[in-house]
Amino acid sequence: MFEQEEKKLTDFKKRLDEVSIPMEALDDAVLAGFQKAKKRTPYKIWMLEFAAAAILIIGFFTSVRLSPNFASYISAIPGMEKVVEMIRNDKGLLDAVENEYYQEIGVSEEKNGLKVTIDGVIADQKGMFLFYTVESDSKEKSVTMRDARVKDVNGKEIPAMSTFGIPSDLETNSYQGISENFFQDKIEGNKFVWDVTLRESDGFVEENFQIPFTIPEDLKVSQKIDVYQTVEIEGQKILFETVTIYPTRVAVHIKMDPRNRKKILGFEDLRLVDGDGETWNRSSGIISSSISDDEKIFYLQSNYFHEPKELYIALNNIKAIDKDEANVVVDVVKEIVIKQPKENLITEVNVNGDFLILRAKAKELKSSVSFSQIKDADGKVIQSQHSYHRFDAGQGYVEIGNQINGLSKINGPLTFEIASFPTYIEANQKIKIK
Repeated sequence: MFEQEEKKLTDFKKRLDEVSIPMEALDDAVLAGFQKAKKRTPYKIWMLEFAAAAILIIGFFTSVRLSPNFASYISAIPGMEKVVEMIRNDKGLLDAVENEYYQEIGVSEEKNGLKVTIDGVIADQKGMFLFYTVESDSKEKSVTMRDARVKDVNGKEIPAMSTFGIPSDLETNSYQGISENFFQDKIEGNKFVWDVTLRESDGFVEENFQIPFTIPEDLKVSQKIDVYQTVEIEGQKILFETVTIYPTRVAVHIKMDPRNRKKILGFEDLRLVDGDGETWNRSSGIISSSISDDEKIFYLQSNYFHEPKELYIALNNIKAIDKDEANVVVDVVKEIVIKQPKENLITEVNVNGDFLILRAKAKELKSSVSFSQIKDADGKVIQSQHSYHRFDAGQGYVEIGNQINGLSKINGPLTFEIASFPTYIEANQKIKIK
């Protein structure tokens, strides 16, 4: 039944392709549609909006393959198409939605022309994806999200790795996004508070929102698989200890032999593969967390709602660097590099106020250098108040900036511990875990 509907939509798109539509008018119609104008729309413009919307709907339904039940489910919930569009590259979250594990929340708080709404949630005992909308009473306001964290009902923060934000180039007065929260410990209960701070860039006025919300259904429990298999790749021993499967993600617990000559930085294409070849690769959000230099947890898309008879861990490229080259040392007074890996990717060191800026050669952002922490000459960790990566494709470099309070008072060298570096060891491993 769904395939017939999809064919009709595709046929309709073909007919639309044959219709001559003035592009300027079409652009105006699409813009009007996105801005959700509330005034009555003239008939001819409405027809153009319908044509543009039909093309967008066709693209949505053909780019994300929907089962009949899935199509029926998302059509029953207002705004669900936007949710699916935001998670279209994460098979695990799409499976959660298809299995009706997305839960509507719909609670809001409004202050001084700004409104924050928690639209819905996909959550388990260790992770929470909050889908939210931020609205302003004027598109002239430039709004950024300064902070967002999940707290318990008593206002105590629940420690987590979190992502959130609003694009800096936002040109409308409404934005929908996802806040990903991966908790250190299992969460209890179903009542929480989302603590959000927004800043209006003009005037630096901040508003704090404390939004209580309740997750309607019980959180699903995880499935743990004991693996305890060691692979050896170019002399480097790696122990795959456990695989824990949550509805939001899969956690692969890995230990490296401390006697390894190389420091393992990351797995470029770590993935789960079932007996039919279906693949669940890296999570779309936070990729890993570190327990120690030799022990990490890597996160993959979830196969929670599948029950394959066979399941494998597969891997190929591994980011690794010789342990004696795993640091970059710079002199902040002379603005020079004292030590770095033999590839000599760091080309410049600049001090600009409280910002220490490194420039590194890079073909693309993902092949650049990043750092986990900074230490002073005594080995004390230096806190960075703000950091950024800016990639310049034309010049072929990435600029890495760290804001360090009191930078001008630091006389000794600073050591940057490398978290990512574009050197690899090749693997072709497949480990059966089920």
